[in-house]
Amino acid sequence: MPPTINRYQQGESIFQEGFSGRLGFVIRRGRVEISIERDGRRLVIDSRKAGDSIGMIAPLLGCNRLATATAVEYTEAMVVEKSALDSVLGKTNPVLRGMIHTMAEQLQRAVSGMTASGTLSNPVESVAHILDLKARAVNGSKGSGEIVKLPRDEMAHLLKTTIGVTLINARILLDQLARLNLITYDNNQRLYVKTGDILSMAKNISQNFDSMVMGAIKSESELISLSELSEELGIEKDVLQRKMSRGELPEELWVFRKTEAMRLVQEKGMDFFKKRNIKKVEEFDSFDDIMFIDRDTLAQVLSDMEPYRLATLLKCQDPELQERSLGVLSSRLQGILRETMAMIEGVDEMDAEIIGNEVIQHIKDLKGVGRGSTPAAS
Repeated sequence: MPPTINRYQQGESIFQEGFSGRLGFVIRRGRVEISIERDGRRLVIDSRKAGDSIGMIAPLLGCNRLATATAVEYTEAMVVEKSALDSVLGKTNPVLRGMIHTMAEQLQRAVSGMTASGTLSNPVESVAHILDLKARAVNGSKGSGEIVKLPRDEMAHLLKTTIGVTLINARILLDQLARLNLITYDNNQRLYVKTGDILSMAKNISQNFDSMVMGAIKSESELISLSELSEELGIEKDVLQRKMSRGELPEELWVFRKTEAMRLVQEKGMDFFKKRNIKKVEEFDSFDDIMFIDRDTLAQVLSDMEPYRLATLLKCQDPELQERSLGVLSSRLQGILRETMAMIEGVDEMDAEIIGNEVIQHIKDLKGVGRGSTPAAS
C-alpha cells in the first residue's frame, strides 16, 4: 500500500501544540517551522527541511503535541501511523527502544520548561539529563558512577536537536557545565560525564545556587552567532553584515565575547582594526564595494546612469556611500540627485539591489574582469 502524502500550503498548520496526535510525519518537500506559545508569545524553536521527521513524540508517548508545526512554503509530508511506529519500535533492541522513549520524555520535559524568552527554565538540569542519558547509552550500562567519554561537538549537536537551542548556545551550555564542574574536558575537546553523579550535582546546584548565577546562564544561552542567525532567517550572512555596517540593525543585537575579542587584538594588533581591508575588483559583489574603487572609474560609471535610477539606488544607501557617490560627480548632477532623492518616498530594496549590481558589473566590465569582457590595456 503506497504511503499517504499530505500537502500543505505556505502558512498552513500541520499540527498544533496542545492537541492530541496519533500521526508522525516525514517531510518530503518544503520547509517547516516548529514553534511553541509561551505567555501569549509565539517562539520559533526549530526549522525542519526535506528528509527530517516531525511530530513523532505525541504518538510515541501518547501525549499531546509539544509544539506547532507550520509550513513555511509549499510542503509535502509522508504520514507515519502510530501503528507503524509501534511496529518498528517493537522490532527494535529493548535497550535502544528504552533509550528512544527516555529521550522522547526528556524532550517533552525540556520543551515544557521553555520560558517566554525562549530559554530553558532550568538549563543545568535539562542538559545534565541529556548527557547522562547519552553516557549510559554509549557505555551500555544503567549503573551510576561510571565515567564516560563523549565528543564535545557531537554533544552540542545533540543538544541542538533535542532541546531546540542554537549550536552556539549548546556549546555555551556545555562550557557552563564544565565551569560548574559537572563535566570535564580534555585537550582534544572530549568531555567526560560521570553517570548518575551529574544528575545529583545538577539538582543540587539548581536548588542551592542563587538566582543571579542561574540568571547569568540563561542570559548567555540566548546568544546566537551571525551564521546561525543567517540560517535561522534564511538570509545570506553578507546581507546581515551590510545591514550591521549601515546601522540598520540596533547595536543592542551586536554582542562580542570579551575574551575572544581581546585575544584577537593580541594576535592581530591594533592596525588590523584601524585599516580597511582592500578588496580586488573581481571580488566585488555589492554596491558597498564602491568604497574600494578609484574616483575616475566610479565617476564614469555613475555619470552614465539615468539620474532617477541612480537616485533610487542612493536613497537606500547609508550616508557614507551616498557621499562617496555624490562626491565624484559634478555639482550640477549632485544637485539633481539630491532633489530627486528628496522627492522619492519609498524604494523597493530589491530594485535598489538590482541597480547596485548593475553598477558593480559596469565597474568590472571597465576594469576588464566582467562577464565576457576583454582585459583593458594597461
